[in-house]
Amino acid sequence: MEYSNRQSANEGGRWSVLLVLMLFLSGCASMDSLFSAQSTTDTSSQDVETEQQDSGIDASLEVVPLDPMQAKVLALRAATNLYLSGSTPVKASVKYQFDQALAAKQAGNLTLAKQILEKLIDDEPKLSGPWVQLGDLNMLDFAGSPNGDQEQKQAHLVAAKVNYEKAIKINQHNYFAHNRLAKVFREMGDFAQAEQHYQYAIQSYPAYDNAYLNLGILYDLYLGKKQQALENYELYQALQDKPKRQVRGWIADLKRQIAKVQNGENK
Repeated sequence: MEYSNRQSANEGGRWSVLLVLMLFLSGCASMDSLFSAQSTTDTSSQDVETEQQDSGIDASLEVVPLDPMQAKVLALRAATNLYLSGSTPVKASVKYQFDQALAAKQAGNLTLAKQILEKLIDDEPKLSGPWVQLGDLNMLDFAGSPNGDQEQKQAHLVAAKVNYEKAIKINQHNYFAHNRLAKVFREMGDFAQAEQHYQYAIQSYPAYDNAYLNLGILYDLYLGKKQQALENYELYQALQDKPKRQVRGWIADLKRQIAKVQNGENK
């Protein structure tokens, strides 16, 4: 009887130990689940923070797009200057004579300037620059001729045209010659030829600002193409290190003219 009671007691104890062990294991499982859940949560939090940090870094490195006009100016300045790329170095003595001619012209001694240039042309027939300067002397004579003497003025224009054309024949990419020849054609009333030579100047040197300005004037005052004039004025301004006040006024005036026409058409 005593043995039976002890056996029951022992069995009861074993069951108690087993129950405690099961509860302990169950508790361990619950704790593991808790740690696992905390670990997962912490990892997710870290991932979110990392993603936010990465996003912040990417945003700081975003490239701000250029203004369309700025992009166009950069492209024009990067384009090849065909006149300079095709030219060859000149001797120091030749450059000295050329500078002497320019100094004489600047001082108003056009006769001396012409003599130096003509000698330079004889000595260096493959240079186009002296022909351009001779044309410039003709244009100074044209500007200084009395308005009443149209025949004389026309003769100076024709002489300038011939000299600029000789410069272009020697070097087709001399954009200075094209620009000046365009002005001669404009004075002669041949606006189609004037436009073409302004375009030739731009093709030879896409960043040549004066060609855009003169083309704008041609469109504005002679051809009545106000939108094209505006585009060329704006491009000229964009190519300047410091925009010109006078051209800014022209642009503002053209915008008003264009707006009035558009409003009239929309009514």
